[in-house]
Amino acid sequence: MKASTWLRLLAGIMVFFTFGHTMGGVLNPPAEGPAGQALDVMRRARFPIMGFERSYWDFYRGFGWFVSLEFVLFALIAYHLSVMSRRNPRAAMPLMVTLEIGCVVTAILSWLYFFSAPIVTSILAVVCSTAALAALAREARAEAAISA
Repeated sequence: MKASTWLRLLAGIMVFFTFGHTMGGVLNPPAEGPAGQALDVMRRARFPIMGFERSYWDFYRGFGWFVSLEFVLFALIAYHLSVMSRRNPRAAMPLMVTLEIGCVVTAILSWLYFFSAPIVTSILAVVCSTAALAALAREARAEAAISA
């Protein structure tokens, strides 16, 4: 498959990851049981920080939104790279390597700290990004051979 196809698959996976993270982690945290009680404690534990009063819940929620935003950015970068890879595979390589590193680190963090859904999703992202990187390298070599 072409790099652009792998990158569009990666973009779709990252949109799915964004949706799952936002719906499951940010908008619908557990409300009952021990997990709900722990979140209540986080909401009540307020403290001053750099001129603001915040709680651990504020940090939890804020970082959750940051992660959702970053997944959207991963998806946008993958999509734009799919377009770029068709025109100039060589120029797309540095950003593709950066995207690959991001996907691998996300998979490692998912494995270390989370559960099956983010682990599987991040492994699928690594498969797509690795395949895209390999295809892009092939396409860049072919382009260089033609122009030589």
